[in-house]
Amino acid sequence: MSSSIQSEDWRSHPAKVQVKESDLPSSIPPQTGLTFNVWYNKWSQGKSGNSRFVSPYKLEPEPHSGYTKGDKNGNVYFCLYFSKGMCCLGKRCEYLHHVPDEEDVVKLALKSDVLDCFWREKFADYRDDMSGVGSFRKKNKTLYVGGIMGGLNNKQLKPSQIESRIRFTFGKFGSIDRVRFVESKNCGFVTFKHSVNAEFAKEAMSNQTLLIPSDKEWDQKREGTGVLVKWANDDPNPEAKKREAEEQKNQSIKVMVELLNRYEEGTDPKRGLEVD
Repeated sequence: MSSSIQSEDWRSHPAKVQVKESDLPSSIPPQTGLTFNVWYNKWSQGKSGNSRFVSPYKLEPEPHSGYTKGDKNGNVYFCLYFSKGMCCLGKRCEYLHHVPDEEDVVKLALKSDVLDCFWREKFADYRDDMSGVGSFRKKNKTLYVGGIMGGLNNKQLKPSQIESRIRFTFGKFGSIDRVRFVESKNCGFVTFKHSVNAEFAKEAMSNQTLLIPSDKEWDQKREGTGVLVKWANDDPNPEAKKREAEEQKNQSIKVMVELLNRYEEGTDPKRGLEVD
C-alpha cells in the first residue's frame, strides 16, 4: 500500500502561487481540431493526428501545498487549478491547496454525494468514454491509465518497474490499494483507498509524463504524449465486487463515527488559520 508524499506541515505555511497569471495562455486561436489544449494554446485531434500532449504544468505536493483563504473560511472543496499545477492565486484562493487526507475524506462525505472534491456536479451515468466528472451512483476508486509508453517516452522498463513507476507517481496524490499494469494493452489500473483521492489524481495526472528527474530522458519529457487518465469500469470478478461492498460499508461506518465525535466535541472545521 502506498501513501501520499504530501508534507504533513502544510498547515504551517501559506500556499504558493504556482504560475503567474501573465504566463497563462490569454487567447484561443482559430479552430483547427476537435479539442483545445490550453497548455499549448492550440487545437488537437485535427489534421495533425496527435490527440495528447505533456502538460507544461505539474502539481508537486511537497512545495506547492499550503493553507489558503478556503481553509480559513471552512471550505471543504479543492482547487482544480491547484491539482493541475497552475493556480495563480496561492494563499488567496477560495479553495483548498493540499492533497486530500483522511480528514478531508470525512468532511466531503458529510457534505454531499453528488459533488466531486472540486465542487463539480456528478452525473447519473458515466460518459461513454469514461472521462469527465463521474457518477454519483458509484464511489469509483479505480482509474484507467492509458498511453503508458508514450508517458515514458518509450523508455524501456520491465513490467514490474513500470508498475512501480505508476505507483510512485500516482501515490503522491493519496494512499493506493492496488496497481496493475497490462503490458499487452499498454495500460494500467490504479485503485486508491478513497474515491476522493481518485478524483483528485485523475485531474492531477492527466496529460502528465511518467518520467522522473533521475531519468536521462527527463529533459525530453515534453516530447512524449502524456498519459490518458479516465475512470475504470467495474471489475467483473465476484471477489472484487464483494471487497468493494465491504470497503464502502466500512467507510460509511467511519463517517458516522466521525460525525458523532464532532457533535460531542464541537470540533471547529476552520482550524483557525490566518490568511492575509
